[in-house]
Amino acid sequence: LSDTDTITMNIALLFFASFSTMSLIAHRGEADGVAENTMASYRLACSRGFGFECDVHLEADGTLAMYHVAGDRTADSPEFADVLKLAPRDGSRIVVDVKSGPEIVPALKAAFAAQTAANPSNVRFASMNADTCRELHRQFPDYEILWTTWAKHGWWRTDPPLTADETIAR
Repeated sequence: LSDTDTITMNIALLFFASFSTMSLIAHRGEADGVAENTMASYRLACSRGFGFECDVHLEADGTLAMYHVAGDRTADSPEFADVLKLAPRDGSRIVVDVKSGPEIVPALKAAFAAQTAANPSNVRFASMNADTCRELHRQFPDYEILWTTWAKHGWWRTDPPLTADETIAR
């Protein structure tokens, strides 16, 4: 396997191992004939019995935007409030992958306060930013927070991987 395959597999295992029951999560929605990170991809995932992972960013104007990287944003990018309305009632989950720093958390808190479908039983947060995870944990104490990280110091480094304790101590 390549480093990318191994990292992707590790992330998927992290998601699966963290739930009390097995959850099938469609990465950025189900993109079979539709664009990923769109309402169509999320609805398709739900219609096929999957939960889904979605990426959320904080924009300069304070709004929440749904895309993986800046170049992926399209006219089809959904509103975060609309995504939360899809929160499953069948035991599957939404994994909200927070792509911004801790400054995004107040906007997320407001979005969750304005709706009733998404709750700790059907939503998990994930982020590669440890500070964001800490703030999510502080503001959303009842939700599971997944810190997605590499055991290496960085993908470009060749020094030995860190242990879990060393990673947490960073």
